[in-house]
Amino acid sequence: MTVDLVDQVTGRSQQIQAKYLVGCDGSDSLVRSLLGIQVRGQRHLDWSLNVYLRIPNFKYLHRTEPAFRYVFVGPEGTWSFLTMVDGKDLYRLQLIGVDKSALETADKHGAHRHGRGHYLRLHSKAP
Repeated sequence: MTVDLVDQVTGRSQQIQAKYLVGCDGSDSLVRSLLGIQVRGQRHLDWSLNVYLRIPNFKYLHRTEPAFRYVFVGPEGTWSFLTMVDGKDLYRLQLIGVDKSALETADKHGAHRHGRGHYLRLHSKAP
């Protein structure tokens, strides 16, 4: 397969030869679409809810090493991810497996109490 690549910032282009082309750009993949490949199976796998939190001095609030992403696992399995956004004190709490009908009514405060054992102030909620 021959692939034409264009750097969207510099405009520089190059052509490469490849046995495989992998598009890691989600369910609305431009690569898949341009190649005429249809989506098979269920198009939407699950819903999640993102809550943005300001957590000053987060590194002092837990016993693990500093990390970019923290995974919350309980008896119910993996239920959340906490991801650093700005390298300082802004984090995204992603509640996974939230039913679409419950996106607006999900217990966001209860979720981070579940993860930390106490309340953390909500900064904002992504739509």
